Amino acid sequence: IVVVTYGEGGCEIWTGGEPERIPADRIPRLADTVGAGDMFTALFAAMLDRGDAPRDAAAAATRGVAEILRLRV
Repeated sequence: IVVVTYGEGGCEIWTGGEPERIPADRIPRLADTVGAGDMFTALFAAMLDRGDAPRDAAAAATRGVAEILRLRV
């Protein structure tokens, strides 16, 4: 599994075939993204640990980070 994050551009995940792009939610007036990558990694790992498929884990992590960042606006 390889995941590349692109900030506002979401992420791409490779699980053996072609990469799949997962878009990020748009957050108006986003100011502080410190720790967003760390949050993504923690959420992604937690989702995998509970048995989610890699694509589903990446999508959940992307949504989770957006929810946290919305609180910083």
